Amino acid sequence: MEDDRIIELVDDDGGKERFIYLTTVDHNDRQFAILTPVEAENDEEEAIVILELLSTDDSDEMEMVSVEDDELADAVFNKYTEMADEEDDDDDDDDDDESDDESDDESDEEAKKDK
Repeated sequence: MEDDRIIELVDDDGGKERFIYLTTVDHNDRQFAILTPVEAENDEEEAIVILELLSTDDSDEMEMVSVEDDELADAVFNKYTEMADEEDDDDDDDDDDESDDESDDESDEEAKKDK
């Protein structure tokens, strides 16, 4: 089964490349898709592609357009990294809560044994 987050994009020359859809970022009443190539050339640093989502005549379909404005691309990228950092912080908090729950359970069991 193929991952439903993988999309294939065709460039102006007809070349095809597969990307993993990471998320959508809203910025100044516009939407941007954040993608990463399936086959990244450099595994150490994740390559990010930012495309603006535009509605087409068919309301169910969206067109993805390259972001040519470097300042806009930087602003969207910064918003994406902030979102990712917040998500990482939330994950860390959840992990802390789980370990706290486990410690509480162990303390309760020890208290019962002492009685």
